[in-house]
Amino acid sequence: MKRSTVLLCLVAVCLTSVALAAPAWVPDPANSIWLVYGAGDRGIAETHGLHMLPDSAEGVLAPVERGGQTVGQSTQPGRGLGYYYMLAAPWNDFRVWQGDSDLLLTLRYWDGSPGGLAVRYDSSDPRVRLDPNSPGTWKAPPDYPEGLRLAGTKTFQTVSMRLPLATFTKRCNGGDFRLDPWPGVTDFALAGVAITRVPHQAEAMQVTQNLRVEKTTGFESFGTGARFAGTFAQKADEPIVMEGELATTLALRDGHTPGADPQASGGGYIHYVASASWRLDVKTPGKYVAWERASFPWAGGWSHTENMDGK
Repeated sequence: MKRSTVLLCLVAVCLTSVALAAPAWVPDPANSIWLVYGAGDRGIAETHGLHMLPDSAEGVLAPVERGGQTVGQSTQPGRGLGYYYMLAAPWNDFRVWQGDSDLLLTLRYWDGSPGGLAVRYDSSDPRVRLDPNSPGTWKAPPDYPEGLRLAGTKTFQTVSMRLPLATFTKRCNGGDFRLDPWPGVTDFALAGVAITRVPHQAEAMQVTQNLRVEKTTGFESFGTGARFAGTFAQKADEPIVMEGELATTLALRDGHTPGADPQASGGGYIHYVASASWRLDVKTPGKYVAWERASFPWAGGWSHTENMDGK
């Protein structure tokens, strides 16, 4: 009995040491799960918390030799390269392991031909609506929205990319994320894939919202816009420059509003003016010439008058 106990302890130590040994390309092994391709069933040499879905019409995995190493290549019979569906299982254990961390995806791959690799994953991002019935599925990494570019260097490459808002619930056709070589890519294979938990980093979101101006102080509202009512003061003896759209008082005809034009001074203009006034403070006495920039695109029967202090 004593000898059996010793043997069991030695086996346990051996298995533990193998589990902790991670490939050099895996960042922070203590906080990572990974899969290594090579000589083994379907071209998979080792799984450590990360798995591939079984073969299907979308991809059949097999070992191939590239760069003096056995790697895994997915193909669609009669159609070329296939998809790689990855799964972190079981889900409950993975969710506890992830906690409040973000996820980092690392790929070790054979860059055999030029093209690209699309990366899509399961997320909680409500803005992703590729599947209207499952918001958040098929999100692309923000740093690679169109996919990872492949240069065709015929060498092994390693790349890492953040997966913000990743929520692996197997909604990507039963997997948690998918790697998809672009059409036209003829030689791509994987040496390994890793998922690493990293400190949470907020993702910038751009939100568009229509607003209605209820009350203004120091500027005037119109429709969905607003403008500042300006007063203009001279700096020393420099010219006084006044923008039309910043008139101190402004009334336009027939519901017209100030317009925006990047070629206009200050980026805006006024038209169909019923009346307008500009208040200015002159610091340096002297004679001044008034210059006005205006456009009259067609002939009209209106009158145009100007005055200074009512004169």
